[in-house]
Amino acid sequence: MERIPKHTSNAPIVPMSQEAEMCVLGSLILDGEEQTIYPDILPFLKPDDFFILHHKMIYRAIQSLYEERKPIDGVMLLNELEARKTEVPAQTLSDILQSVPSFTNGKYYADTVLELSQRRALIRQCDKTLKTALDEATKTTELIGNHERDIFQISQRRLTQTIVPVKDTVHDLMMRLNDPNRKPMVGIPTGFEEYDTPYGGLHPGELVIVAGRPSMGKSALSLNIAEYLLNEDFGVLLFSVEMRQEEIVKRLLSQRSGISYYAIHNEKVNPEAERGRLADFTNWIQDRKFVIVDTPQMQPTEILSISRTLKHKHDIRLVILDYLQLLTMSGYHHRNDEIASISRQMKLLARELDIPVIVVSQLNRQLENREDKRPQMADLRESGAIEQDADVILFLYREDYYKKKQKGYTVNNEVELIVAKHRNGPTSTIPLQWQGGIMRFDNLAIVGKDEK
Repeated sequence: MERIPKHTSNAPIVPMSQEAEMCVLGSLILDGEEQTIYPDILPFLKPDDFFILHHKMIYRAIQSLYEERKPIDGVMLLNELEARKTEVPAQTLSDILQSVPSFTNGKYYADTVLELSQRRALIRQCDKTLKTALDEATKTTELIGNHERDIFQISQRRLTQTIVPVKDTVHDLMMRLNDPNRKPMVGIPTGFEEYDTPYGGLHPGELVIVAGRPSMGKSALSLNIAEYLLNEDFGVLLFSVEMRQEEIVKRLLSQRSGISYYAIHNEKVNPEAERGRLADFTNWIQDRKFVIVDTPQMQPTEILSISRTLKHKHDIRLVILDYLQLLTMSGYHHRNDEIASISRQMKLLARELDIPVIVVSQLNRQLENREDKRPQMADLRESGAIEQDADVILFLYREDYYKKKQKGYTVNNEVELIVAKHRNGPTSTIPLQWQGGIMRFDNLAIVGKDEK
């Protein structure tokens, strides 16, 4: 089959195959009564995948008849084309019907048409990138990110996807629900039982916002989750716009070894007493799939690009961004619009890579003026779009932070993890224990919880 026309002039070669397009249409018409190959072709092949205009028109007519549950043959097709006022010669349909003796290879021809359509899309995208690259007003990081995103979208259009009828999905769901040995965890665990049990951990495609005022432990909580997943041999990618990689490693060392963070940070660790724990951490971290990117002034396009690259290389199961308000994007005059765009980019990243993305976010300082300083949705800093994009919003509140200096107050190191939003579950408040010396959160047993 000749898939790309011979180059007979100075005009650029356009990847296309008239024969493949005719064979797809001919196969569909021959199978027009039983429509056995239709579910393998129509959901993925689009009219614009055809290069020849008449073929686009015919394919649209076939789609319309199929959606109306009508049998499809040459006569029905001609009537539909006339109803659409599209001028397709009868001879064209005749030639198409004579192009294939059987519809059995229809999917193969459709795959060829789709592949050549992708080639044309790739050519258009490269041409677009070339023109944009010549525009000095466009930042290089933005150019690369946009080009990579568009190329990735082109690559995702594969005919090999499987259509799963709803009845099959219901069957699989019932099988799992009726399995006495099934595990309740459907996402990836956080290590905090009071969250994992009711919510099933963190789920693919979720945008999770961890928000709080300074010194509430937002970064520590995210790193706690990262450590738990690393211990389960999951890959974790952490973007830190605020802290350097060494500072994050120091925190992780403190969390895992139990050695005071301040001792590690000031390099006052007693090597004799702590040598064993330091060696254990060194051996442990060697086998972990943990990547830290601490580039300052990072662009969202860079985050998207790096995440795509490392997703498969290191089996990344969680992306963490610390933190949202330190990111910037060009082309915005209002900070709210800028933050809204960044928030949306992070949600699209979670969907695209099909993994949870944790984004650390600051809260407005206005809550400091309230008597009750527990965070509320309105406290999300700079953009209501965060609330809209997020699947899960977690607030951290440490009463000790505000009351430790009050006369008669006893510090208890308890923390409220407030689930202010969960797209697939109820809101709740989960108690945790804060170990400030090693910057770690732990599960806190709730006395009398069964009585509530």
